[in-house]
Amino acid sequence: MRTPGDRTIQALGCGLLVAYVVQALAIEWPWLVQQQADDMYKVVTGFGLAIYLHAQWSVRKHRSLARHKLGGALAPLVLYLHASRFGYGYLMLLAVIYLGTALGGLLHAPVVQTRKRWLFTTWFVGHVATSVILVVVGGYHVVIALAYE
Repeated sequence: MRTPGDRTIQALGCGLLVAYVVQALAIEWPWLVQQQADDMYKVVTGFGLAIYLHAQWSVRKHRSLARHKLGGALAPLVLYLHASRFGYGYLMLLAVIYLGTALGGLLHAPVVQTRKRWLFTTWFVGHVATSVILVVVGGYHVVIALAYE
């Protein structure tokens, strides 16, 4: 079902997604890079990211779906506070899965609007599957990051 705020949420999410990718490839803010190099900052923002992901997984009622959509639109901003670059190896994979899951979420309204059940089912399974993969790879990242600190 499409709500009046869906277009606004889509515009916000797409704008933040594009802004994250552009800045990750071309712009460096020395202050933020310095903060992100600090171990305590990494732990605090990583914990914040984990809380954010938990909140996104806690959709139980119809009313919280709007919160879930808005939270998904803000996903690039949440990631930006923790990591302003894609990283290398599995960290790049983690960033791509994270941003891909957010992008998939932004496709909710157009998919629902088609009224094709098979398309919605495919979209839903894909969105949930990438979310599960995100949690697994994110958990791996937490173990590796804390083990080498």
